[in-house]
Amino acid sequence: MVVLVLWSACNGSKEQDNGGLLPLKDYTELQAEQVFPDLIMKTPVKMLIIGDKLLIAQFRQDSLIQVVDLGMKEEPYMIAPKGAGPHDFYDIQNLLYLSEDSLLAIYDMNYRKYSYYNIKDSHIYLNDMNFVGSDYLRTKEGNCHPVPFGDYYILSMADEGKVLALNDKELKVVEYFGDYPGSYPGEMDFDPKKITNFTFSDSELFKLCHYQQIITNPQQDRVVVAGMWSDWLAFFKKGGKTMEQTTAYYSYDTFTKVSDDPFNTGSKGGALGPKHSKKTIASYQDLYATENYLYALYYGFPELDEDNPAHTCYILQFSWDGDFLQAYRLKEVISHFAVDEERGCIYTTYTAKGEDPVLLKYDLK
Repeated sequence: MVVLVLWSACNGSKEQDNGGLLPLKDYTELQAEQVFPDLIMKTPVKMLIIGDKLLIAQFRQDSLIQVVDLGMKEEPYMIAPKGAGPHDFYDIQNLLYLSEDSLLAIYDMNYRKYSYYNIKDSHIYLNDMNFVGSDYLRTKEGNCHPVPFGDYYILSMADEGKVLALNDKELKVVEYFGDYPGSYPGEMDFDPKKITNFTFSDSELFKLCHYQQIITNPQQDRVVVAGMWSDWLAFFKKGGKTMEQTTAYYSYDTFTKVSDDPFNTGSKGGALGPKHSKKTIASYQDLYATENYLYALYYGFPELDEDNPAHTCYILQFSWDGDFLQAYRLKEVISHFAVDEERGCIYTTYTAKGEDPVLLKYDLK
């Protein structure tokens, strides 16, 4: 039995005692099975399941999305050629399925655009026949990745203690939201009373907010943000003209510090990010959205100790209101995953040291 511990916040509508301990018990341990052993992958960056198709965005020299037929009715094939054509891509960083309109959204960081394609049948393709349009999004903050949210976009941006922004299609800010719950200001003995009222400066928040995972649900009415090196997971919904937080989980003892030198190298290059130390905890590394649930990939071990063979990781399941439902423990430390609720399994890419990535399947049944 493994028990993972998170600290819970009281700044959401589901209020609990500040710093109240929320133990998560009764994990289901999952066993990995390698599938599609002949599949050749190069540095996967995102996974998405649409119907019976698994899409794997990756860095390659030819095409950037591999499509795997989970029903095994057709051979794996490639889409999204690398190039400068109307349906070519260069650096894909996000894949989303917008269920209300049956659209596949592809974000290319190099071209700063989301391209939308209508998914009409079981064979997924990208051409003029199913192309709907593109949004060109020139963000002022180069590291910010916009995430579609209905008629808006969500970005990681900092202003007066808030770390998210609701933007219109021109990326003009409609509202800042998402109060970061606080941070441990030093490496002294942990004392919640000393840090309850501690907040980042705007400049520190600006650096920290570049290291957040943001996702919206397929119906486009919920938003979730998670810290990669800050143990914070928060759920939001749009209420009238404003964004409302429904639930949040965070830990005060993650020793997150913000620095221009995130890896303590002494560099003066002005890199943005939280300062890594032996106490910096790697937290939420990936999020996955289905119609009914939010799944979060949680590490929970020191960032500088990531190669420790004793480490495992967890996939946590939540409702879109933020209710914790269950957790799965994986022996392999993975980076990306997709959940196939119809077939009751999880697909992940796993790269052993010195090896090429392979596709693994975890049966939830």
